[in-house]
Order: sequence, then C-alpha cells, then structure tokens
Amino acid sequence: MKFETLRNGLANFMGGLLPAVVTLLTTPYVVNTLGADSYGALTLITAIIGYFAIIDLNITAGSVKYVAEHHATGNVRLRNQTMTGGFALYVLIGVVGCVLVLLFSDTLVHRVFAIPQDLRTEVGVALGIAAFGFLFGQMQMYLNSVPQAIRRYDQSAAAESFFGMLAPLATVFVLWLGYSLVEVVAVRVVASVLNIGVLAWMIRRLLPDAAFELPSKATLSALGKFSGFAYLSRLATVAYTQGDKLILGALTSLSALTYYAVPFMLVNRVFSLTYRLGGVIFPVASALAAKQ
Repeated sequence: MKFETLRNGLANFMGGLLPAVVTLLTTPYVVNTLGADSYGALTLITAIIGYFAIIDLNITAGSVKYVAEHHATGNVRLRNQTMTGGFALYVLIGVVGCVLVLLFSDTLVHRVFAIPQDLRTEVGVALGIAAFGFLFGQMQMYLNSVPQAIRRYDQSAAAESFFGMLAPLATVFVLWLGYSLVEVVAVRVVASVLNIGVLAWMIRRLLPDAAFELPSKATLSALGKFSGFAYLSRLATVAYTQGDKLILGALTSLSALTYYAVPFMLVNRVFSLTYRLGGVIFPVASALAAKQ
C-alpha cells in the first residue's frame, strides 16, 4: 500500500502542477487581451460563484471516508448508497446555488460591486452563464472524489490535469478568435460539462458494479455527521480564497482587482501543490480503519 500511496501522491501533485504551469504561461496573454477591467470582472464572477460554495456542506469529505471504508470491506450496497446520496446532495446544492446566483445577479452587478456602466450588461450575461457553471462544478467536484476514495488518484489526477490545462488554453483560443468575457465564461462551463462526462465514464470503468441505490437513513446520517465537522474547514477555505476579492470588487475598481488577483492566484496555485501531496492519505487511513 505504501507504494500505491506514493504513486497517488505523485500523480495528484502532477495533476495540479501541469495546469499551474499552463496558467502561468497563458495569464499574461489573457490579461492583456481582455484588459484590466474585463479580467477583473472575470475574477469577480469567479469569486461570486466560488463564494456561493458556502452552501456546500463538504459532503465529499464524508463520502470519501465511507466510500473508502465500504470499498475496502467489499460492502458494495453501502458503497453505492453513499455514492448515490453524495451525488444527489451535490446536485441539490448545485441547483440551489444556481438559482440564488440567477436571482441576485442583477443586484450584485448594479448595486453591490463597482462595475463600470459600459460593462454591466456583459458582466450580467456572463454571471448568468456562470450560475450554471456552479451547478456543473458541484457535480464535477463530487464525481472527482469517487476515484480518490478508492485510491485511484492516478485516474482523477489525469482528468484534473487535462481539463485544468484545457480551460486556460480554451480561454486563449476564444480570445484569439476575437471573442470576450461572455464567451470565455461559456467555454469554461462547457469544459466542466465535458469533465463530468469523462468522470462518469471513468467511475463506470473503475467500479463496474456501481449503481444508483436509494440511501438509508443511517447512511445519510453518517454522511451528514462526519461532513458537518468538515464543513467548518469549508467555511474557512471559502472565506480565505474568495472573501478578499469580493471586498475589493465592492470597494475598489475592477482594474485594481486584477492587479491584486493575478499574483494571488499564481502564488495560491503553488501553495495548493503541497496539499495535494498530503491529501492522498485520507482514503488510505479510512480503508485501514475499516479493516482495523
């Protein structure tokens, strides 16, 4: 198992490293082509969508724990119940978040944030598209956790790496064709939908006996109790990664937000790599605990 864990750690590290390098190389072109204000608007849209993740109860934490345990002990029924319950909850969270963004998008664009008058219509349309990106992003996040729960980080990291590089490269291509903010957001949402399809295919291949199975009250209760504690970590993460951008977006200009967000984003990418090395231990610990 130690060699499997080493392989998973390295695979997960590379899954974050390659997209970080591509982002580093493409960011100057994206910023210069969009302009400081439009890139600031893109950053603000990303922060708004990211902050709505505050309603995400971090069910992936409980799901990884219990899917790992049930998979290790060969309990297919409980594993499938956990996966079904987790996925259903993330679809529900995604729908609620999508509806909330759509309901408050006009207020956010016109009253809360310092968006120039000539950009407000474009930002409003882009935020509406990004609302559906929140829904697909929640589904994507949960499906990505399933291969990790069964200690197949090599598979999840491959998908993360590919789509992590696809998003900035597609952004560059869209801008090269002469399009702007709305199309950039749209192509990222499309990439998320494609990612969901790839992850669903991957899970079917790794777990041929996976099936939708109505979760019992005991399964949902265990999932909720463990995830409830992990939710505190989610709150801290959301506040740390998105809160400052929202404050700057409300109190300063979009160009000032760009000058702040670019170095913050690049440095944060580097820091996140260390977490990816250690994160592979969680499903291993859960599987070992299940086998005592």
